Amino acid sequence: MFRLSRLPLGVRVAGVGIAAMSVVIVAAFSTISVGVWRDAKTEGHARLRDAALSLSGLVDSFDETARQNADLSHRYFKSAFGGAWQLRDAAGKPVLLHAGKAVNDDFTTVDAFSGITGGVATIFAASGDDFPARDHLPQEAGRLARDRHAARPGSTRPMPP
Repeated sequence: MFRLSRLPLGVRVAGVGIAAMSVVIVAAFSTISVGVWRDAKTEGHARLRDAALSLSGLVDSFDETARQNADLSHRYFKSAFGGAWQLRDAAGKPVLLHAGKAVNDDFTTVDAFSGITGGVATIFAASGDDFPARDHLPQEAGRLARDRHAARPGSTRPMPP
């Protein structure tokens, strides 16, 4: 077996010194690592918080811009259709009237709306548990003008074919 007492005093002192320095170095590196890790974690949280706040600001800005654009588009469209509406059934087909005039195949206002806003206008009218709808797309997109019945939200009636 190996005995430290047989080693010369200088070797024993050097060995103890090396072991002590190793403990001190490991302790110092551990302390520094914990501090650096804590700082990095705090800084990372701060960066994530700042990024989240920045993203939240962008979403809020986009939302406000979209709301303003929708409001302007709504005002324009409403100015063209500012009167009374009626929904009548003519030979089993719903006819939507505005100020006494059928709007089912009148694309004048919606084409003007699309030309100014670049958007698409769809006019919905409630009829019982269904929504008869008229879709109006710009001429260049291929006009889609058909009656469509979609089940009203919460309705238990199936959608017609």
